[in-house]
Amino acid sequence: MEKIMSDTKKQPLWTFNFIYLLIIGSIFATAFTITNPLIPGFLVSIGATLAVAGTITAVFAFMALLGRPIASVLGDRRNKKNLFILFFVIHGVFTMLYALAPSIAWVIPFRIIRALSFSVGGTVLAAIGADCIPETRMGEGLGILGLSNMVGMAIGPAIGIELLRFFENDYRPLFFISGGGMVFAAIISIFLKYKPKIQEKMATKGKIGLGEMISIKVLPLALFVAIFAFGNGITVSFLVLLSEERSLLNVGIYFILNAVVTMASRPFIGRLTDKKGVPFVILPAFLFATVSLLLIGFATASWHILVAAVLMAFGKGIAFPGIKTACVQKLSPAQRTLAMGTFLIGMDIGFGAGPMIGGVIAEATSFTTAFVVAAVVTFIGFLAYWGYTSKSSILTSD
Repeated sequence: MEKIMSDTKKQPLWTFNFIYLLIIGSIFATAFTITNPLIPGFLVSIGATLAVAGTITAVFAFMALLGRPIASVLGDRRNKKNLFILFFVIHGVFTMLYALAPSIAWVIPFRIIRALSFSVGGTVLAAIGADCIPETRMGEGLGILGLSNMVGMAIGPAIGIELLRFFENDYRPLFFISGGGMVFAAIISIFLKYKPKIQEKMATKGKIGLGEMISIKVLPLALFVAIFAFGNGITVSFLVLLSEERSLLNVGIYFILNAVVTMASRPFIGRLTDKKGVPFVILPAFLFATVSLLLIGFATASWHILVAAVLMAFGKGIAFPGIKTACVQKLSPAQRTLAMGTFLIGMDIGFGAGPMIGGVIAEATSFTTAFVVAAVVTFIGFLAYWGYTSKSSILTSD
């Protein structure tokens, strides 16, 4: 034990690359989330129905899903730094093109290209993050890097909502601001002092197999990520419209409170995870997320949304980095992008299914029914994960 603690101290976490990745990630996440929760409203403003808006919103996640295997192959064979800079520039440019789209027909191809570029660039960047973290501090490092997304989730939606009011419900200036921020994050990434690993220089030839695209070992964990993402996809996509329908508070506060609580609790939860194990944290996270979704679905007062934000912080905000760490630890360092790609496939499936199914249910019935369905799915995930961890424990003991 003393040797492990000694080794941990010898391996610095707060290096230039680590800090710089936090900065890049925070800028990109903020720019990305400025428009993220406003997409359904934008689509409705140019003629889409609620169901169509939900479906087009879901297109992003499903197309991103197709990009993950591509990222897994390219990221473990090529220079990761050059890849994510290229694809993030593409993503930013096509975000700005939203502002020029005269109709829904134009938005769809822009959204497809954005999704593919985001999935490849994001997966590769996540792998770079894992490469910059000492093996003995992987859980801690990934948890801290994940805070850049929390910063974006706290600041981005609130900025977007306020800017929408400032521009008097004109969505188009927001896309220029969002896309420009992402291009800026890509440009400053040039100064990242990242050197390609040996496998990126050597493994440039040979046939591409399914094992390089998706990891069977990580797939069960990706399924649980998908369940968390399903509820979160519905929340991000329809919370603004639900609050407007019920005359509730400025929902930008939901995103801020959710992110603040997540950031404040992350160090404590990280230590608890290291001490008690991932299942000890993930199982309660399912229950927190379930109650949060029910609160939003039946919300009639602003405090319901605020409590839901706190509970969701102890749900998906803690589950995502915990499961991500487990995914990375299941594969070798040479398969970092494969681990991240498979993990993110689960997230894409959930984020895609959430707004698409939620939009159809909400239009046919109500927002309440959509959030109740998400809560039921999340609780089923709790039962499934409980069974999965129990089976794993039995196999390990044998």
